[in-house]
Amino acid sequence: MDLLISYRDRPITLYLVFYLATVGCLGCLSSRFADDQLGFAFACVSGDVTKVKRFVDSKLIDIDSTNGRIGPCLISAAYSGHREIVVLLLSKGANIDVKDQNGATALVNAVVGNQYEIVEILIENGANTRIIIPDESGKLTDITALKIAQARGNKKIVALLENHERKTSR
Repeated sequence: MDLLISYRDRPITLYLVFYLATVGCLGCLSSRFADDQLGFAFACVSGDVTKVKRFVDSKLIDIDSTNGRIGPCLISAAYSGHREIVVLLLSKGANIDVKDQNGATALVNAVVGNQYEIVEILIENGANTRIIIPDESGKLTDITALKIAQARGNKKIVALLENHERKTSR
């Protein structure tokens, strides 16, 4: 049984009205989702642990989403040295080897940011130290987190990565 209503002097079924209302509502939801993702990304970058917890607990965000230029939140938190956020995201199932738009991982970004403690946390949680990073043209090279640490002259991070690679290559 279709219920007919009039719209601009044309009868349409109530089903169509519900359909249009649902589509409109989904548009609102997708806009809300985008706003939440962006808020989540900014909270990770700025180190706002309270907001990050709220977003993660709401389950309305994609924890591994690339947020435009910001990239996955684990990566930005690792680069910035936000230890508590890195630990929280990993405990909530964030992909430890998620890549940004340049192919770099949280481990690589922690190395670039000279975040020894974050590098240590990521290694302890199973980050792949052998992921190869593409160059600017997108071609794979021999660049790994270890090579970046060596190039940056961070002896403490180099020793940590070399020690890990010795242990895992046995």
